[in-house]
Amino acid sequence: MNCLRAMWSGMTWRRVLLAQALGQTAAFLVTFEWGYFGEAVHHTSIHFVSMGVYVFLLLPLALGADEAIRRGAPPRYVYPAVLLINPLIACAVAGATLWVYCVLWSLPWPAQRWGFTSAGLHMSVYCSLGLLVFMNRRTADRMLEGVRGAELRRVQLDQQLVESRLATAEAQIDPQMLFSALAQIKRGLEQGTPEAEVKLNQLIQTLRTALTRTIAVDESEERKS
Repeated sequence: MNCLRAMWSGMTWRRVLLAQALGQTAAFLVTFEWGYFGEAVHHTSIHFVSMGVYVFLLLPLALGADEAIRRGAPPRYVYPAVLLINPLIACAVAGATLWVYCVLWSLPWPAQRWGFTSAGLHMSVYCSLGLLVFMNRRTADRMLEGVRGAELRRVQLDQQLVESRLATAEAQIDPQMLFSALAQIKRGLEQGTPEAEVKLNQLIQTLRTALTRTIAVDESEERKS
């Protein structure tokens, strides 16, 4: 279900129009090598109509193959399967289009009853090349995304390491400040000043807070490692 949803989301108008433009260009190129499909029944429009339907069905096939590879299917199995299914779709579309034309316009079926298979195979050659280009490009995009993701994770780890070191530095007590505070407290106790006990309690609270931060930072670094 998720695969079908991903395929449907990939069927954008831009991709459909681009696929149709490339398909009709391929259909035009086929005419130089093989001629127009439908000349036997005097309806050469079959050539371009069948290519349009065929390319429209080919787009979800390419998107489904790309989604299967993205989900972990081995490309060495997906690529051959797509290239084998591709000409079958082309021949089926060519035969169905010819049959619809013959029924709608009451045309006699051509003498070569299986001539549409040749048309389908000729059309599928150019589209097979297009499929290979599309799948190779998507594979390259996935590799680039993987590299970018790894680089982003590395940057995040570096940032976390810097933050951890800063927290450790903040948690540490300056020895000079500690000795100075102890000296002031000692003088206060010797002189009997009431502020000495308050400063002693503040120093104890500061040391306790610093110790808690240091323990928390150490535990965080142990979990990361």
